[in-house]
Amino acid sequence: MEPTAGSAVARTEPVGTGGYFGRLVAPWPWPGLPLPAPRPVVAVAVAVAVVVVAVGLMAGVVEVPADGDRDAVVDGVAEVDADAPGEVRSALAPEAAGESPGVVSASPAVEPPAEAVGSGDVDAPRPPPSLRPEGAEPPDDPESNSPTTTAPRTTAHIAPPATATRRRGSRSRRRRREPSRRPAPARATTPSPPVPAPCPPSSTVRAPGPPSSAVPAPGPSYASCQPCAAAGSAYASYATGASPSPLGRYTLGSASVSPFCQDMGADSKDRKGLRHNRGKKATQNATSHVVENTPRRALRGRKLTVMQVIQSTKLANVCYEIRGPVLEEAMRLEAAGHRILKLNTGNPAAFGFECPPEILEDILRNVSTAHGYGDAKGLLAARRAVVMHNQTLGIETDVEHVFIGNGVSELIVMAMQGLLDDGDEVLVPAPDYPLWTAAVSLSGGTAVHYHCDEQSDWMPDLADVERKVTDRTKAIVIINPNNPTGAVYDEAMLRGLTDIARRHNLLVCSDEIYDKILYDDATHTPTASVAPDLLTLTFNGMSKAYRVAGYRVGWMSISGPRAHADSYIEGLTILANMRLCANMPGQHGVVAALSGRQTINDLVLPGGRLKEQRDVAYELLTQIPGVSCVKPKGALYLFPRLDPKVFKIKDDRRMVLDLLRQEKIMVVQGTGFNWPESDHFRVVTLPSVGDLTDAVTRIGNFLDGYSQP
Repeated sequence: MEPTAGSAVARTEPVGTGGYFGRLVAPWPWPGLPLPAPRPVVAVAVAVAVVVVAVGLMAGVVEVPADGDRDAVVDGVAEVDADAPGEVRSALAPEAAGESPGVVSASPAVEPPAEAVGSGDVDAPRPPPSLRPEGAEPPDDPESNSPTTTAPRTTAHIAPPATATRRRGSRSRRRRREPSRRPAPARATTPSPPVPAPCPPSSTVRAPGPPSSAVPAPGPSYASCQPCAAAGSAYASYATGASPSPLGRYTLGSASVSPFCQDMGADSKDRKGLRHNRGKKATQNATSHVVENTPRRALRGRKLTVMQVIQSTKLANVCYEIRGPVLEEAMRLEAAGHRILKLNTGNPAAFGFECPPEILEDILRNVSTAHGYGDAKGLLAARRAVVMHNQTLGIETDVEHVFIGNGVSELIVMAMQGLLDDGDEVLVPAPDYPLWTAAVSLSGGTAVHYHCDEQSDWMPDLADVERKVTDRTKAIVIINPNNPTGAVYDEAMLRGLTDIARRHNLLVCSDEIYDKILYDDATHTPTASVAPDLLTLTFNGMSKAYRVAGYRVGWMSISGPRAHADSYIEGLTILANMRLCANMPGQHGVVAALSGRQTINDLVLPGGRLKEQRDVAYELLTQIPGVSCVKPKGALYLFPRLDPKVFKIKDDRRMVLDLLRQEKIMVVQGTGFNWPESDHFRVVTLPSVGDLTDAVTRIGNFLDGYSQP
């Protein structure tokens, strides 16, 4: 029936714009107009959506979170929303935010039990093992099948307040955490201690427990407090003995000291405050500090963990004692105001030796155009100068087989990395320049040391060399003149060593950096000149003979037959390309260094400074009772021996540390050069005669009556 004007007809009409969900009977307010036709498709779609939402609300699956409640807690592990950093801080220091306190603890990251996912009951999370009192057993949970994680990870576990929400699946689907309607299984639980206030900016060690347990920290060391201890650090348990190493699991003691906490509260926003967390022991930061010092975008939707960063196992056998722990102690003493006479490194510039003027002039003339990359193998002019210099020594090579490096040290490492596979062996003299052993180890090889006989002026024992060759031996290293002994090998010795290399098809590596520093009637014979039929790498540079160690210029010449070594030489080229190029300004000094007058001759001839200093040091050292020394014929060092019958020394590193602390003189122990006994040490002869006289006198005073228990 059609409506008439002025009448009110009861009709069923849609309510609002949301669809036809539910119907109301209401009068039609415009009697003269026809009723609107229903839209079935829109009505059905909207109705289905409303039904889904309604069912979700009734089942408790969908919940619209309150303002500010944006952090979901999944199985007690805080997941940080980048838009709500304040809630992270309120979880770490809830008293300040007026919320129910959570529990922050350090424990290895453990996935929740499979039974907990999808379960209607949510038990309050148990305190992690790192916060359990000493002696407390973990509560029994027969239903838990959580794996035990032994990797050194730290995760922020936050026990949610009573109104917290749990996130299931995506961020848009959340479920209100309600008390379980079923009785929870009885089990022993340990009450979770409250989280105290943020770290105080003072040197106080605050142990877990009541405030009365705070004790002053000795000296100006980093402070620690319970939030940091709760967040955990490998250094704390390692330094206090709770864990045998930073790789173990951590049980924080009652007075753990964390080095990252000084002057950093839990609310600190100073990103530079984490700089002091350095070294092998301090390998973890507190998770709370990381939250506060990480950009928000990096935290979005992630479970925050802190992993240890430890050195590679490839460094396990890499050692360079010339700049090792003894130098660190010397630097500490210098910082305290002591003057240390350093006789540990052959650095001519530190003792008043100047750069030859012609080298300096060439470098300065070209420095304005030396700021770009150059050829990976080196400047052509520099390599050409090396080739021409080698020809005067009887070594035939060409510019394509000369590599310029940032000192000989870089080239030694390159040569070993391009040659060795894991388990390969290299014959190295003992004693040796320790970089050779370190480079072999770093490249995966094994340095096999052949004996040099002190009674024969430190000449290599050829029989010992022959015995130590195996089917894994790839090369033999010859250091001539030798560092640290100062021995200079004659041609007969070089022929004996190269004969062994020829019989066993070994690559010859000849370190000749001291070839121009010779005393008395000693002469140097290049190894490659006595064995032109062997593939030989000859290492030399400007650091010692030209007294410019800081310019970092060295070269490696490849001589002998090369057809069978194309693959190896290609590998060297790859390594050279990877470092782009050597020091460009310094290379401009190579031509001047290798041509013209050799100024080193004025220093080593009779009346020269280096010769005079060698003579004085040798005479003074050999006057000390119980000390003997082979007089060096080359290089810049003496390697004296301490008679074991006179000096009871079991640890030569300890001996040089005692010398440093008592007399403020720094030398290097013999074992630092891979000498097997603790009865030698090395002295540099670069200081002036006056300084050497004073140093050796003080060494004699120290050794008088010195012994180790």
